[in-house]
Amino acid sequence: MPRWVQVLEPLEAQLRADGTVGPVRFRAYVALGANLGPTYDNLRLALIELGELPWTTLEGVSSFYVTKPVGTDGPDYLNAVAAVRTALGPQELLSSLLRIELMHGRERPRPLAPRTLDLDLLWMAGAERDTP
Repeated sequence: MPRWVQVLEPLEAQLRADGTVGPVRFRAYVALGANLGPTYDNLRLALIELGELPWTTLEGVSSFYVTKPVGTDGPDYLNAVAAVRTALGPQELLSSLLRIELMHGRERPRPLAPRTLDLDLLWMAGAERDTP
């Protein structure tokens, strides 16, 4: 069973306007991709939804770029990478990404199948996924 190993060091605590300190936040990077449907719109909306997650701030987004499918056939992918700052834990963030995919009609009929939206948690400060 996969598990997260957390040795998280905070990026920074959030200082609120009233002088209190909010939740500790961590930097994470999320890959976005799509090759079915309105790919540009799907990525654009997913970025908005990513920035609307609780205790999460969208810090930056790469340029959108096109890649060919690897190991399968299908249309080219439109891709991007987003940098976020979040107080969500790794499993909470990953679960949120999967929910956003489902909201965009993501189906998993087979490995490497074309998709309306793919969100991958690439890296999160101080977290590692321990899997066989």
